[in-house]
Amino acid sequence: MVKKRIAEIISVLFHPLFMPLYAVLVLFQTSSRLGIMHSALKNYIYGMFAISLIIIPLLMVLAFQSIRWVESLQMNDKRERFLPLIIVAISAMSAYYLFHRSGIVPKIIMYFIVAITINSLLTALITLFWKISTHMIGAGGVAAYILFTALVYWIDIELIIVVLIFIIAAIAFARLYLQKHSPTEVYLGFIQGFSVTTAILFYLVFN
Repeated sequence: MVKKRIAEIISVLFHPLFMPLYAVLVLFQTSSRLGIMHSALKNYIYGMFAISLIIIPLLMVLAFQSIRWVESLQMNDKRERFLPLIIVAISAMSAYYLFHRSGIVPKIIMYFIVAITINSLLTALITLFWKISTHMIGAGGVAAYILFTALVYWIDIELIIVVLIFIIAAIAFARLYLQKHSPTEVYLGFIQGFSVTTAILFYLVFN
């Protein structure tokens, strides 16, 4: 069916592992202090996000699958998500350490890494008992980060907000249509990602 195929494509394109990279990609295209950074620094940040938040977690999941710790990359069993989420948290903190040591990465980027780490750890604990939507946690976290950064750097993001709303609605539709989650799991996933990310960024920026 066409709708099912579209829902599957949306789920892959906006997988939670990809969402942080999309967030910095969007912000780096704006006419802000982030947007005018040297291209070499942007590429360094892109590379670290890709390696620490996409490549390493994917390789670890494939390793877990080879020894049958997880059944598939979809990880439909909520308990299968615990170890991969811990890997994401550890890998994210490694990126934070390297960013901090470099001394050239904007703090707002590093604070986003902290938010990703805490969201990953919190989600790992939740998945021991309940299958919350990690797709929507990622969407909520990215939405909060872009909106918060736009407020701090006075970035005009009217068009970005419209696109964000469309993407978030599409992700929610996809997860519900594929029957991967209940409406409650989808809505609470977004609320967690948005609220936790906002709280962490607010605390780190203004304290």
